[in-house]
Amino acid sequence: MKFRIRHGNQTGQSAENAAHLIFETESLRIGRSPENELVTDNPHAADYHGVIQSTDAPGKTHIEALAHSGIIVNGKSRKVASLTPGDIVSVGDFHLRILPPDGEHDFEAEVITHEEAEADLLRLDRGNRWIRWIKAKLHQLRVRPVAWFAVVLTLLLLFLIPLTAVYVPSLNHFLKSGTPLMRAMSATSWSVGPISRYHIRIADDCDKCHTDGAFTNVPDKACNACHEDIRHHFNVDKTEVTGHPMPMCGDCHQEHIADNYLVLGDRVEQCLQCHADIKKIAPKSELQSIAAGFSGEENLFAKKHPEFKASMVSNHEEDHPVVTRVRMDDKEHLKEHSGLRGFSHKDHLNKDGILAPDGKVAPRS
Repeated sequence: MKFRIRHGNQTGQSAENAAHLIFETESLRIGRSPENELVTDNPHAADYHGVIQSTDAPGKTHIEALAHSGIIVNGKSRKVASLTPGDIVSVGDFHLRILPPDGEHDFEAEVITHEEAEADLLRLDRGNRWIRWIKAKLHQLRVRPVAWFAVVLTLLLLFLIPLTAVYVPSLNHFLKSGTPLMRAMSATSWSVGPISRYHIRIADDCDKCHTDGAFTNVPDKACNACHEDIRHHFNVDKTEVTGHPMPMCGDCHQEHIADNYLVLGDRVEQCLQCHADIKKIAPKSELQSIAAGFSGEENLFAKKHPEFKASMVSNHEEDHPVVTRVRMDDKEHLKEHSGLRGFSHKDHLNKDGILAPDGKVAPRS
């Protein structure tokens, strides 16, 4: 086998004029020992570091590491590697660039500087990145059908079928009466939380409240359809609201939060949305704003809430009694006119006590 190794090539110097070595041998050894064909004094090299020799394939060569640390080919440590034109073989700071055979020699390479080797390795890395990207895309093409099948199946089971069940009650009833998997595909699988006990009878009829369709707010007309006799929180006909839209029933009475949250569990923060600065929302309101820093039910009666007003009823003999709102700290006008002044509760209650809501008899005090 005929090897040709060029070295000492300067910029602008032709390959023919560059110094070169010719070896006619079965293999080309690299290392620190003088017995090697390519000798390097690099301290990182072993006495016999690697050997280049032909393979069974015609015109093909490979390099095999003789040192335990391996030999660096294109920036990676290898035990055995096939060599092709453009590859960089490194032993410490000794670098060999593989060249295409010229026809006269079976193997041709040139010794290059460390800077040249780094530049070549950078170009090889860029090319490898493209190769890795192409291989990754080819791998995705093999995996993608499975991934698309999983995506379509998920959309079908957890999106399309439940969405259809929202608008087709018969389908929803069929799914809810089936297996656990079928129930998971029913319209209730999209529920954002439990239904309060007040609406438990219509828990499966979403359109009773969401009359404008799924994913919409509950309009007041839906509440009024069942609760037409319940009075509003404030007089909506006389109260002029500015700067804010008229609050809806569902703004305060929120469903899908907890079992008994709709009425008894209303948060103080909901009250603050309007009452923190009531004059800004309802300029003509006679109510006082809640003091700054008020938050949490623990402060509800901690002298930060404006004084409550009592509804004082007078003119009982008439068909239309007069109701007057009086602050609890207004002792002068806080007078009761029901005719029960001086009424003795102690004399009219059971001497053994009265039945409390929890079923226990509370002794008379």
